[in-house]
Amino acid sequence: MINKKKHLALASERKDKRAGRKAVRLIFRLFVLSLFLLLLWQINAYFRVSYIVVDGLVELEPELVLSNSNLREGMSIILLNEENLELELKEKLPVIKSVEISRVLPDTVTLSITERKGTGYIKTGDRYLIVDSDMFCFAWTDKIESDWPVIMGLDKSSLEIGHAVKCQSKIELLADFFREWHNNSWLTIMSLDVSDSFNLIAYLSDGTEVWFGERYEMDRKLLLLEKSLPYIKSGEKTCLDIRTGNRLVVSINYLAEGRHEH
Repeated sequence: MINKKKHLALASERKDKRAGRKAVRLIFRLFVLSLFLLLLWQINAYFRVSYIVVDGLVELEPELVLSNSNLREGMSIILLNEENLELELKEKLPVIKSVEISRVLPDTVTLSITERKGTGYIKTGDRYLIVDSDMFCFAWTDKIESDWPVIMGLDKSSLEIGHAVKCQSKIELLADFFREWHNNSWLTIMSLDVSDSFNLIAYLSDGTEVWFGERYEMDRKLLLLEKSLPYIKSGEKTCLDIRTGNRLVVSINYLAEGRHEH
């Protein structure tokens, strides 16, 4: 009986010790957590945005960029969400193609912005949508102010600011053409027709119609055109077929006037 009482006393003592150790561990953990939260609060209070630098702008103004973002002086530089900030700017200002955000502790944030470069116009009613080489619609204009071509043959009902043209085959055709054409500034193009996604048709400043065909070997086709044009008497009804990429066929197109979109 005495042994049983001693055993129970020892068990109770061990239980009390374990409970005491658990309490000490809990108090220690709470102390460490409090120190961590205090340190985090001090860091957050110290690392605040005081300076905002916006660079890389061409058409936009820094004030416009900042007014369309949630980036403000005095906010925590540590808690700044770079991904959300970029998405917000690109959604509100479609002319922005990308934003690189860098933080210089303790108080400076730099926004390095890349703007979209206009490549062509799409006429919709009495206005024009401006698109870049990716066929991304990013701005409206009431009149043509640059020597970019007017792009015809697209489904205008699906065009929307802040989105690319929805026909992937036509996007690829135009993107390949623009990439090579930009390296050939000698060629002045007034309009492009992609009604047939297997045959890109360009209308030159003198009315000449050029059939480029599919998206492939655009560099070769443009080089062939460059070397051939000086020897061709071009004009409003002249049609140049370079779809093969290795030979040019000249013909008189009496239907040329009816193919233009006004």
